[in-house]
Amino acid sequence: MYESPKKGHTVQKWEYLEVIYADVVTSVNGKTIGEVGLLRAKGPKVWEFLNEMGQQGWEVVGLASWGDAGWSRVLLKRPLDG
Repeated sequence: MYESPKKGHTVQKWEYLEVIYADVVTSVNGKTIGEVGLLRAKGPKVWEFLNEMGQQGWEVVGLASWGDAGWSRVLLKRPLDG
C-alpha cells in the first residue's frame, strides 16, 4: 500500500522521455523527428541521441522491442529540479 511521505520529507520527482526508433530515432514523446523508409532512414542515430540525452542528465530505465521490423521503445528519466 502507498504511504504519503512523512512531514518534512521530500519526494524525488521525475520527468520522462519515450523514444521510438528503428535504425534512427523517429519519435520523442509522440513528436516525429525522423522517418524510416524502404530505401533510407532519416533522423538521429540512436547512439548519438542517447549520448546527447545522457549529457543532459537523462538515463535509460526501460527498453522494449516489437515486430520483425526492428522497432524499439526506450524510456528515459531524469530528476526534476526543484
